Amino acid sequence: GSKPGAKFWYAEPPREVLDSVAKIEAIAGRHRVSLQALAIQFPLAHPALASVPAGYRSAAEVAAALAASREHVPADLWSELMAERLIDPTAPVPTTA
Repeated sequence: GSKPGAKFWYAEPPREVLDSVAKIEAIAGRHRVSLQALAIQFPLAHPALASVPAGYRSAAEVAAALAASREHVPADLWSELMAERLIDPTAPVPTTA
C-alpha cells in the first residue's frame, strides 16, 4: 500500500509510485475491494501466466491470499483503473462470472 515504510523494489518508493498506489487504493476502497485482491487477480488475467509467486511467511498469509484470490472484483473497478491510466487500457483484466 501507500503507507509509510512501504517499499518498491526493496527501496523507498518514488513519489509518483506512492501517488499511483494511493489512487488505486481509493478506487478499490470505493468498490470495497482489497488491494491484495487486485494484486493477486490482475496478473492472472494475462494468458501467459498460470500462477503468481509470492513469499508467504505463515499459514495466515496463505489463507489471506487465497481469500483475496476469490474476492469479487467488479468489472467497473478495472474500467475505472484503465480510465485513470493506472493500468494500461489494453491490459487483459479478470472477468467476473
